[in-house]
Amino acid sequence: MRLLNVKLLTRFRSLPAGSEFNFDNCELSSEKLEPICLVGLNGSGKSNLLECISEIFYYLETYVLENGKPESKFRKEFAFEISFVYNLSWDTSRKLRFDNLLILLQEEGDFIVTYKKSPNDIPKTTISTKKKTFITDSIDHERFFLPVHVIGYSSGQNELISNPFIKADYYYFDELENKRKKDIGVELPLNRLFFMDYDSSHIVAICNYLLTPGYQLNHLSKELKISDLDSFSIRIRYRNYRNNTIAFAQQIQSAISKLKSCATVYEETQGEANFQQLRLSFFVDEEMKRAFARSFGTAMLLYRDLYLLRLMNIHNFGRDTRSRIKKAGMDDNLSSLIPRPDSSRIIFQIEDIQFRKIGSDNPIKYKDMSDGEHQLMHVLGSFMLLNASGSILLFDEPETHFNPEWRSKLVYLINKVVEEIESDKKRRMRNQEMILTSHSPFIVSDCRKERVFMFSKGIGTNPGINTFGSSVDLILQEVFGISHSVSEYALNEIKRLLKKKNPASIIEGSKLLGESYEKGFLYERIEELKLKKKKKTKTK
Repeated sequence: MRLLNVKLLTRFRSLPAGSEFNFDNCELSSEKLEPICLVGLNGSGKSNLLECISEIFYYLETYVLENGKPESKFRKEFAFEISFVYNLSWDTSRKLRFDNLLILLQEEGDFIVTYKKSPNDIPKTTISTKKKTFITDSIDHERFFLPVHVIGYSSGQNELISNPFIKADYYYFDELENKRKKDIGVELPLNRLFFMDYDSSHIVAICNYLLTPGYQLNHLSKELKISDLDSFSIRIRYRNYRNNTIAFAQQIQSAISKLKSCATVYEETQGEANFQQLRLSFFVDEEMKRAFARSFGTAMLLYRDLYLLRLMNIHNFGRDTRSRIKKAGMDDNLSSLIPRPDSSRIIFQIEDIQFRKIGSDNPIKYKDMSDGEHQLMHVLGSFMLLNASGSILLFDEPETHFNPEWRSKLVYLINKVVEEIESDKKRRMRNQEMILTSHSPFIVSDCRKERVFMFSKGIGTNPGINTFGSSVDLILQEVFGISHSVSEYALNEIKRLLKKKNPASIIEGSKLLGESYEKGFLYERIEELKLKKKKKTKTK
């Protein structure tokens, strides 16, 4: 997957109509994953572009799910153009109809897909190959060529990026329920759009430590000083918000049976308000990992089934609430629309996760880990788990809680965990695209300038310096507009000392300051005052 171009035909928040972002301006390495990095001050518009891309793919996905009949008003007015590279081999779930177009696309390998949507119009599709270009406004919606997955992540409560993913879950829930009611027993693929929130991080952690290959997992474990997953439990309730029994789809019933077969122990009880409950406890050892491998196969397939189980939590809300959430606009506050159910009624929960720490006899609870440890496990874990080529990852400030060392290593660690070892022991990267926002000069230093966009007032431009490998001080100055290497409080203290006319006072005040480029001005000032004093003495 490679995103080539995004153009806004209508205004999107701080991004003006006509804004265009070209990402196809350098040759990318086939040996590493090179992120697109959006930087700028708070309110500069960098996150707005990430939100806009989320809304574009949400629009296109719901266009497919609604059989080409998008309903809500904002989608009719929303206008954009987006282009990306696609390959039919990425989407193994697609059932191809071998007409002339698809035969040609299969022969070509990579081809370029462009969706252009004008205001109050349906999207027009352009498909470009080396041999021919197709332009149509009536291509079958089932043959939309979208990224295999679009994954969103935010380190904070950025509802504007999470909203489209949350709303998509309600479409997927309805699709799952419709297939259940029609008794369709086909195996369901993982959703195209999903958001990596705190709850999903539980699933990510468990799936990785149960089934991810060791050569990938070792990089994360080394940083966190974790030797293995120790234990966890799963609770499933079979009643909805009305206390009615839930009928699960066949695939979910099968997943529950597999979980029972892998569990150390499980029990089915009647909980509060006559809620039937299933509680499964897992004490992890190598035999249990082999049981999960036999039952689910891969970490990704286990994640798919647990994610579908998590969708069942939508049973906690009535039809009117679900309808309002699906029809919410881009600027609506979903937290005010989604009620918080009582914890005793949540249908699917993962609880009591514990890890074994290196050098400690006592396991550590997942909830007791630091924010930075959670974030590293979440970010790197997402890349390890979601290993399908043809995916695009939209990460909003993934380094917020990291210490300086992890910030400086983030791009390096991401590349290490996505390396895939082929049979000839050569390493290659997945065909994925990552776009992230950041305030970290370390991350910018790991990105080529063609892949860095500096934002100001909704306009994004490439920096004038070669950012890859540049020093943090230079990036702070050229990219973030910070001309000093110390904090503002310390800088003001240096400025105050520079105004003094007594060298002894400056020397005494500078004892509190560590070494910095700016402190050098104090040394120069001291020498300047001493020279003036010497000249004055000679004159006398």
